Amino acid sequence: MPTAETDSILARLKTRTAHQHQQTEDGVDLMSDEFTLGDYKDLLVRFYAFYQSFEARMTRAIAEHKVDFNYAERLNAPKLVADLRSLGLTETEIAAIKSFDETPALDSPEKIFGALYVVEGSTLGGQIIARHLKAKFDRDETNGIAFFSGYAQETGKMWNAFRAAITEFADGENVNHEEIIESANETFSKIGKALAA
Repeated sequence: MPTAETDSILARLKTRTAHQHQQTEDGVDLMSDEFTLGDYKDLLVRFYAFYQSFEARMTRAIAEHKVDFNYAERLNAPKLVADLRSLGLTETEIAAIKSFDETPALDSPEKIFGALYVVEGSTLGGQIIARHLKAKFDRDETNGIAFFSGYAQETGKMWNAFRAAITEFADGENVNHEEIIESANETFSKIGKALAA
């Protein structure tokens, strides 16, 4: 018999996106001994290609659908730009990075929250990756590891704030939980495609 915990939107998202999440992670082997600083730079370029278009569209969608969520304090593109500068890219080279325009659909509050679940949840796994990269490349969030460092010491607090926001939204009347889950899976898929591009 389902409990409130197992039936919560967060529990259902975790279960129903596990396969797509794993597929996306499997596409990038950051922990490999063969993973070089050059590989890391190339990976950040692909992440930036995704986030520069995704975040512009997400910002517009949140305003258009009047979603009560402060996304402006959670942007990844500025961190990626800082990392790429630290890794030697010039402003001209960064400006020349072509956006990956195949972003998830964000035409409803459900789809917005589904996509946000993926990008906000990634800040948790990013903490583990950041520790590995710091040790491997002798860098930190000030010179190349800002993106994977997420919100640094505030990561737990920021994740809990998102958890509260998506739970409050999902508990509202006439909210389509399936649409939230489908959007999360689509977002994992689009990120996977961007990283493979």
